[in-house]
Formats: sequence, structure tokens, C-alpha cells
Amino acid sequence: MVALVSQGMNRMRILQKISYTPRWIIFILDVCLSLFSIGVACLVLANFQIDKIVLEPLIKIMFIVVGVRMVGFILGKTYSGIIRYTGTEDVLRIFYVLTAGELVLLLFNAGFFIFDQTFFIPLGFLLIEYMVLMCTMTILRLFVKITFSQYVDAEKVKKNVIICGSDEYGMMAKHALDNAVDASYNIIAFVDMNDKKAGKVLEGVKIYKSSALSYLLKRNDVDKVVIAKKLLAQDKKRRLIETCLKYNVSVLEVPQFESWINGELNIKHIKNIKIEDLLDRGVIELDDQALRKQLLNKTILVTGAAGSIGSEIVRQLTRFKPARIILLDEAESPLYDIQLELSEKFRFNDFSVEMADVRDYDRTEGIFVRYRPDIVYHAAAYKHVPMVELLPLEGIKTNVFGTKNVADLAVKYGCDKFVMISTDKAVNPTNVMGCTKRIAEIYIQSLNAQSKTCFVTTRFGNVLGSNGSVIPRFTKQIEEGGPVTVTHPDITRFFMT
Repeated sequence: MVALVSQGMNRMRILQKISYTPRWIIFILDVCLSLFSIGVACLVLANFQIDKIVLEPLIKIMFIVVGVRMVGFILGKTYSGIIRYTGTEDVLRIFYVLTAGELVLLLFNAGFFIFDQTFFIPLGFLLIEYMVLMCTMTILRLFVKITFSQYVDAEKVKKNVIICGSDEYGMMAKHALDNAVDASYNIIAFVDMNDKKAGKVLEGVKIYKSSALSYLLKRNDVDKVVIAKKLLAQDKKRRLIETCLKYNVSVLEVPQFESWINGELNIKHIKNIKIEDLLDRGVIELDDQALRKQLLNKTILVTGAAGSIGSEIVRQLTRFKPARIILLDEAESPLYDIQLELSEKFRFNDFSVEMADVRDYDRTEGIFVRYRPDIVYHAAAYKHVPMVELLPLEGIKTNVFGTKNVADLAVKYGCDKFVMISTDKAVNPTNVMGCTKRIAEIYIQSLNAQSKTCFVTTRFGNVLGSNGSVIPRFTKQIEEGGPVTVTHPDITRFFMT
């Protein structure tokens, strides 16, 4: 028994070395296969009668053919691929290299025929050598790949996977999973929305109807379901994800083609499904013409410009060509990051950076005096409910008095419009943060009746990806297996992108 185990371990080590065989060894093997193909061609033409083979012309032919093949191997780099990952691209490279070499030999033969009225290399010899070399080079690579997967990958713990989609996206997802280095995946089924494909077999894997997903998840120990459809209706995607969650199976998705590198799908591109993909809400289209008319050549102040919401407002504003955007925030590093992003990614340079606290009236007034903004987007606020609950005075200072400072200055310096970013928690507030935002709302509404500045309040729900969103916490809780805390069984949460 010990001897058998030892032999198995030795075989594993040998196979692992083969998977990363140096290129020069592959090159030598290909040259040997070329010599083998020449030998087979000679035997076939001589009807396998060795005594009929004439060595002198054979040696000359061998030098010419092998020389052409070696040059082709070097120029075409047929030895560059890792054998255990041999795929369609590698086989096509072999085909192109050998075919090009065959054309060179035929041209050489034609030139020799013009001068000597005879072929230096028999045409039948060239054809047989070409076909044998093509087959042996391909078979060698596939043999190593299959052997490696059978003996080395078999030692890895295989994860059962179902792929939703059996078109080109599904095929590419299968190939990416088959070639994964860090894990071994077993594709047990394809599931397709097109019921006409049900019952067919794709690369040895059966295709099932979409309605069979629950049955497959129930009968098999499935680790992952990969959505590999170019276009999948939101309601169908949501039902699919809900089915997977029911059986505690993680869901991954193949991204759109544009995000692949060089058009090749890699296991790293297949990502976990995002929670926001579960939201079935239509996109609200903005009236760009009206916005451009309102914002073109205007000086715009954005408070909290380094935050997740403030920074997104800044990004959107760049599209409408304002005269200048003033980025006001007290967070040093995030402010520097949005400054770099505007310059490098958006190629937008009509902005100024002001590191200040809206609670500091004098400092904030200095900014109004210097820039005289036409429009103010007020996004500066403390918005974490638990933190403001813990430190209510800080929440009041920023959310109430900070807002009052900016609003009063907007009136004093004649701003056309003041937009306050509020929260849905200001509706019948039940916590300190909601109360502070509601007080701020009431205050700026009162200014509408006594000033020329137009004050507008917009309430945001849980903004996906924002610093104050509950989504990151929900995501972490789900990844850890739950439970997901929603404060109260009857609570309703609203989300926006």
C-alpha cells in the first residue's frame, strides 16, 4: 500500500512538472514529431517496405522539411503555450504554422520543377507529412491536458457548477471554469431559457429547461450557479437568484463582453452577483437639455464634495460644462482623490478645491465671497444613524447648524438655487439623524418665503455604494450566512442607485 501511494505521489510530481515544461523541451518534442512524420510519410510511400527507401535523397528532403518546420515553430511560437491549458487558440496556431510551412515547401517544389522538370519532394510525401504532423502535435497537447486533468485536478476538491445559458457566453464561461488554476470545477448542467434546447448535449454536458433549476439544485450538491446570458430580463434574473438563495447556492455572473481583456473570458472576470441586481426598478431619464440650460457657464458650489453622493454629483455636473465647480469638504484624502479623478479621468479642470468645515461660518463665508456661486448643492452631512445616535451633538452641529450656515450665506450672496440632499429618514423621524435632517428641511423651506434664492430639498433613500448605505452591512451579513438585520420585521427599506 505504501509503495502504491509513493508511486501515486511520484506520478503527481511528474505531471505537475509537465504542466510547466520549459519551452525548449516543447520545441524539441515538436522537432522530433516532425522527424516522426517524415518517417511515416516515407514508409507509406514505400508501401512499408524499408528496403525500397533510398537514403541519399531522403536525407536532403529531411533537412529541407525539418528546417522549414523549425523556422515555422520559432516564428509561430507553437511552443509558447502551457500544454495543460491547450485550447482552440493553440490548435489554430499549429494549423496556421504548418499550413504556412506547407505552402513554402510547395513553392520550393514548384521552383525546382521549373528548372529541372521534376519535383524535388514528392507531393504525396508533403501531404502525408503535413497531416501526420498536424495530428501528432495536436494529440500530444491534448493528451497531456487530459492526463493532467484526470490525475492532478482529480486531487482537488471539485465544485459542482450549473451554467445558466448555453450560447457563446455559456461556452466561454465553461472554458474559463475548466481552465481555472486555483480550483477545480465540475460543470454538471447547462440551464437555458430557450426550452427547445432542452435535452441536447453541449461538450458532454446536458442542457435543461430553466424550470428544472430547482430540481437540479435539490438533487445535486451545487456550489455555484453562473449566469452567462448576454441579455436576461430583470424579472427572470431575480427569480433565478431567489431560487439559488433558497438552496443556499452562491450566484455569479459573466460581465458584458466589453469588460473582458482582449475578448477572452477569464475566471477572474466571473463575479458574484450584486445585491443591486435584485432591484427591479426602471431608470429615471433626466432632461439633459433643461439641466444644460440651468447649469451651463454657472459657478456651482458642492458641499461634501468628497463624499460618495457629493462626488457623484460633481461627476454628473462636469457633463454640463459649468464655468466652475467648487469642491468643499473637510476630508483631506477623499478630496484629493476626487481632484485627481476630475483632472485625469474626466479631463475637467474648471474646478477649485476648498478644504473647510460647513460648521465654520467665517471660513464658509470666505468661500462665498471669493467665488459668488450661482447654485449650491449641499451634500455635507453626518448620515450614519448609529453614529449620530451615539454622538447627537455632532450630528446637530453639522446637519442643522452646518446647513443653516450654508443656506444663510446662499441668501446673503444671492445664489439662484440651493439644493439640499436630505434623507428618507426625515419622514416621521424616529432617530436623531432623521430629526436633524428634518429640522434642516424645515429651516430652508422657511427661507423660500423671504428670499430670492430657490430652495429645493431632495430625499435620498439607501444609495447603493454610498458611504452611509446599509447595503455593505447586508452584503457582509449574507456572505457570513446571515441573519440579515432589518431592525424590525415590518420595516420597509428603499434603495436607489
